[in-house]
Amino acid sequence: MKKNYLKRHSFYVDSRISLIAQNIFFLHEEDQNQKIREIMKSILSGTKYISEEISEEISELHAFLKRWSIETDGDLAGYIYLELQNKKAKNKKGQYFTPAGIVSSMTEKVITKENYRKIRILDPACGSGQFLISAFQRLLPFYLEDGISPEEAGKNIIRNSLFGIDYDETAVEIARYNLAMISGVSFSFPVNIIHGSFLSEKSIFEEKNNDNLYDCILGNPPWGSSISSSDKIYYRKTFSCAKSGINTFTLFLEKALGLLKDTGRLSFLLPEAYLNIKAHQQSREDILSSCIIEEINIWGEQFQNVFAPSISLFLQKDSSDKRKTNIVKVSGKEEREKNTYSLIPQAGFIKNPEYIFNVKFGHKAESIINLINSGENLYLKKNASFFLGIVTGNNEKHIFDHYSEEHPDPIITGKDLLPFYIKNPSKYFRFTPEELQQTAQTDYYKTKNKFLYKFIGSRLTFAYDEEGFFSLNNVNGFISKSLLLKDEALLAILNSSLIQYYYQNMFFTVKVLKGNLERIPIRLIKKDSQMMISSLVNKLKETNYETERKIILESIDDVVFHEYGIKDRDSYSVYSKFNPALSSQSLSLAEGSTAIN
Repeated sequence: MKKNYLKRHSFYVDSRISLIAQNIFFLHEEDQNQKIREIMKSILSGTKYISEEISEEISELHAFLKRWSIETDGDLAGYIYLELQNKKAKNKKGQYFTPAGIVSSMTEKVITKENYRKIRILDPACGSGQFLISAFQRLLPFYLEDGISPEEAGKNIIRNSLFGIDYDETAVEIARYNLAMISGVSFSFPVNIIHGSFLSEKSIFEEKNNDNLYDCILGNPPWGSSISSSDKIYYRKTFSCAKSGINTFTLFLEKALGLLKDTGRLSFLLPEAYLNIKAHQQSREDILSSCIIEEINIWGEQFQNVFAPSISLFLQKDSSDKRKTNIVKVSGKEEREKNTYSLIPQAGFIKNPEYIFNVKFGHKAESIINLINSGENLYLKKNASFFLGIVTGNNEKHIFDHYSEEHPDPIITGKDLLPFYIKNPSKYFRFTPEELQQTAQTDYYKTKNKFLYKFIGSRLTFAYDEEGFFSLNNVNGFISKSLLLKDEALLAILNSSLIQYYYQNMFFTVKVLKGNLERIPIRLIKKDSQMMISSLVNKLKETNYETERKIILESIDDVVFHEYGIKDRDSYSVYSKFNPALSSQSLSLAEGSTAIN
């Protein structure tokens, strides 16, 4: 955090914060919060703090703050405030600094010089004002270029252009302080930042006449904040997005779009899971029906102790049909370094299951996916009985590395599964359903000639179980009904590079979910091709040479490409993308391994 927000004097600031913290963190959380509010008021105003033990440190931070440059060195007041809150409180409130580079990138994309004097900008979860500070810095040069003095420009921007709301009263005070400092207006000058809940039923933002709508809404809404039962009832009645699931950031997104002028722009930082998780399906559908998606930036993990990759989503509210022909710009770290981006048709998102925003789905992918979907296909839905692996509830208690009379039953884990093959089980347990947390029906596990697959992985991995093994919860399975296909052919399709390509482009998740597997188009392969696959699989189980295995696997892939009508140029493109992963998984068949016959 210091690297991003304190470009100088970090040791000095942190040492003062530590001394202050030592005097408040022995208190209960409610008392801590009250003390922090009082301390921040003293730091901002310079009034003497009542406790002599930390009054000197507070005075030093106030004096330091007065000399601080927000423009060049960042939001020091906000940094002090967040550092004073303990980790538990921060996690509960969902408060984290948004990296400065992301803030400026998001601001630049949605604020232009066009109509800059009348632009209305809202941050609905403004915190200490990072995005509003960035918006001010974006707008000020436009005024200066037109010969307006910094003083007059500052007043006009603060009075007419910047608006914010936050439920944290102290954060609101800091935001007001920051905007006064950066603009040069007096601290008594009216700043349009209020304390309150953006989602509240009685919000001041409920009055939606055109004068109260916004040209631009931007920010980092809270992710996954706790929601009371009564609020959930209200949200389900009021918000469309709540039909598929309730999360604070989708609620903020929907309400923000309702306050945006037609053709207005929105820029939000969201968790990457928004792109494909089913709980956000309704929100994605609503966006596709009302907005042009201008750009999606993939940022990865950006927040300390928060393991959730992030994206920035740029939308333009649009009631016309332009969104049907819109092309979305997508960039990740690699593209940004090269100053490039991928182009993805927005209309492709509408065709995706659950309206997934698949950021890998370009024109070439669309062409290949269309070929896969066309033709005579079958589906596992209604043609397979799926079951979950065993959840023991305590693997250390139930799972062992060796056979004994106390734990005699072999059990398959993810490490035992290779494409086409199951290695000899490396773990043992005793199947006593009453002592295990969760099991499927016993018959599913004991059934021979069934399919097992890894639940999580960068590559789809399916194997054939001839023995009737139990499987741990990182290995699920299904029993195939009549698909007019040999089992070897079905296994070849599911393990193929082509279906790996389809799965990654359509579902955008490392979890191998039943609902997604049921949607995979299974081509009704010609009988002679099925016989060829059976022969190749038999050769595969007979060789221990890696080079020969690689050639056989390539040959199986070639048959699958041909049956789906994929041309050589496209098949090479698909295969070369996944072959390294295939090679790394294609280990020599160990002695005693089982394979499909």
